[in-house]
Amino acid sequence: SLDAHIWCVAPRAMRLAVYFTWLDAQGAWTADERRVVGRAVLDFFYTYVVPVLRARTPGGHNQQFSMTFCSAVAGHVFAEWDGGALRDYALPKFQQVLGLMPASGYSGEGSTYQSDVVSALVMWAGVFLEQRGERDIWQRRWQPNGACLADTLRMEAAMGSCGGLLPPWDHYGWAHIHNLAARTLWAALSGEQ
Repeated sequence: SLDAHIWCVAPRAMRLAVYFTWLDAQGAWTADERRVVGRAVLDFFYTYVVPVLRARTPGGHNQQFSMTFCSAVAGHVFAEWDGGALRDYALPKFQQVLGLMPASGYSGEGSTYQSDVVSALVMWAGVFLEQRGERDIWQRRWQPNGACLADTLRMEAAMGSCGGLLPPWDHYGWAHIHNLAARTLWAALSGEQ
């Protein structure tokens, strides 16, 4: 159900906001269509995500990461339609989540979830913060735990066997590695191949 798993749905809405910007840069939307899309995405976050965020204490886990980060991005994209308030609410909470994440880069989830969700969101988050003008975002140590976005990407690259399987750290067993984007980004950032 949507209410019980809002952190799983929030990245879809965030990706829609990002895809909107790509199409908007090509002139694909009329002014009225821009407003309709913007209002719909923002309504989703204000109706479903923000109430869950307000009901929870801060934590350095994937659910808080997903909800705060995706809200910050959607608010940034649609700032002209009340999204600025969403961005201003979510961005400090997101930065707090970064400081509460484990310094190892491993979220405590199973390897499949770590690879498919956590690494993917960390990759998007680093690019977002970099595009906002934050410096040295990949190596920055967020306080109080000293978490670093590069550590999650390093963890992603270190997971897996030469046979292309993730470790069976969760109930999915041996799953094939298929999140190559985070591994590719880590190779580009680190120079490791």
